[in-house]
Amino acid sequence: MRSAWLVVVLTIGSAGCAPVSTFGQATRVALRAQTIDPEAGSKKTPDEGLNPEEAAIVSESYRRSLSPSRTERAARGTPVVIM
Repeated sequence: MRSAWLVVVLTIGSAGCAPVSTFGQATRVALRAQTIDPEAGSKKTPDEGLNPEEAAIVSESYRRSLSPSRTERAARGTPVVIM
């Protein structure tokens, strides 16, 4: 009788040590559902760069967009420090 109880206790106790891991499974399923083309990483396509003229146009327009215009510089006026 004593050994029967020991078997029951060990069986119930070892059920908590079962290697069942569902941690992160929902995230993996959600990411797989969002993938449009699962084979996209295996496709090798050559990189095409910009030609020099096009690169110059793009960089010049980018620089112009960062610098303030004449009206903005005139509107700013003289900076004032308040102490």
